[in-house]
Amino acid sequence: MTAPVTLAARTLSLYRARLKDLLDQVDNGEGREETNIRFSLGTLIEQLSTELMLLYYESARGGLVHSDQTIVLPALERMRDVLRRAHRRPLPLRDALHKAIAAMPSSPL
Repeated sequence: MTAPVTLAARTLSLYRARLKDLLDQVDNGEGREETNIRFSLGTLIEQLSTELMLLYYESARGGLVHSDQTIVLPALERMRDVLRRAHRRPLPLRDALHKAIAAMPSSPL
């Protein structure tokens, strides 16, 4: 029997999927200008920061399991930091998105 998926693990999976979607848009060109993709990336970073604040609050209340505190929160923080640095510098979006995805564990549990 597997453990139920936690809020933090779902959050990590959601952001992994969103990053992969942005990476697909960059790779496929899909008619979106880089400016629009960078705007989407900036929005994602802000939403991730908000999600992290909520998870920090849950952690302070004792609402996160040990694996969320030791694996998932640090992975989300690394992802946010990689994306922030990449968003501030004129780096290729593809490289920034690959780095952010690589910063996440393949399985949060």
